[in-house]
Amino acid sequence: MTIDLTAQLRTDLSSAGAGLRRGLWVSFLDAYGFEVAIASSANWIGVDLQHGNLGLDDLAGILRVTERAGVPLLSRMRSHDAGSIARAIDAGVNGLIIPGVDDATQAQALV
Repeated sequence: MTIDLTAQLRTDLSSAGAGLRRGLWVSFLDAYGFEVAIASSANWIGVDLQHGNLGLDDLAGILRVTERAGVPLLSRMRSHDAGSIARAIDAGVNGLIIPGVDDATQAQALV
């Protein structure tokens, strides 16, 4: 199941009670821990690959859990490394956060 993060957020914002979105930012759980975290009723989950104990190899298991629950998964990458970014995209994350983007030129080079 593919989750269209942009469409989901637009729908959430246009629905009754819009404005309150809960996210869960995680840097240390494995896929089993995410099963418990899903019960927190988060509207999205972010994994911190830059500062936490999680790595690219953890994404597949985490994605199985978040996709089953219909919760979008965002990933903060460790760097601008194109290979790592491609692996995260190939794994199926719904959005990326790239650290240390200082200007539009850098942002455009990443797209």
